[in-house]
Amino acid sequence: MVHDLLQAVEERFKTFWVNYHNYSFDYRWQDYPADYISMVGLDKLFIVENLCPVHSHALIEETLVDDLSESVSFRESLLASLKKRISSLVPVGLVQGADSAPPLSGEPVNSTPRFVEGMDEEFYHILKGYFTPEDQQQLLPLLQDNQPPAAPLVFHGNGNQLADAFKQLYEANLIVGCLKSDLEVWISSHFAYVFRKQQRILPPGYLAAIISSNARPCQSPILDVRKQADGTYAVYPVLRTQKNYNLQ
Repeated sequence: MVHDLLQAVEERFKTFWVNYHNYSFDYRWQDYPADYISMVGLDKLFIVENLCPVHSHALIEETLVDDLSESVSFRESLLASLKKRISSLVPVGLVQGADSAPPLSGEPVNSTPRFVEGMDEEFYHILKGYFTPEDQQQLLPLLQDNQPPAAPLVFHGNGNQLADAFKQLYEANLIVGCLKSDLEVWISSHFAYVFRKQQRILPPGYLAAIISSNARPCQSPILDVRKQADGTYAVYPVLRTQKNYNLQ
């Protein structure tokens, strides 16, 4: 029973994040519609007090959309803490349910991502321009040897761009040795991003909606993975206007 209730709430968060990414726009080119809150299903997925009817003159700005993301992220973290607390108090069988299946013998558990030969350095050269020189020094050891940074490395771009880059590499089998869910937790643990000069976290649920779901593709990718005639894949940077932090 406890497991079923927690699972039901977790599914609502997953649905929200998919909706959030499906209805995210580049604010420079397209305004958010007045009924954006209804479009992402906030009023259907969660209890929202004092939500006013949609008015044609309502203005939805990018800051509100980002604040909504932060608010949901915080509540999702509270749910994770509650789930962890319940697990420490209730026997495993009661939390998971009697019908829970054990992990398959060949399934990686809590695995970390590994890049195929040469891809760690190639990916680093594409990514490094989005990080400060201080973070660049810790980025390559993280990608090469999974050496955790002292603090999350801050990506100076949109969070969905970073998630999309990892997704493309994973789906081309250029990242191996882990499940998508493992990759999402790994990214969440080691990376953050900046929005309007404020550091933002990358919750696993936010990442899962991009990496593990059918949410629409990122509109502004930073790289493009292309299949070659010989069946292998090549990675090309997508050049965009960005603040350059390269050391060179």
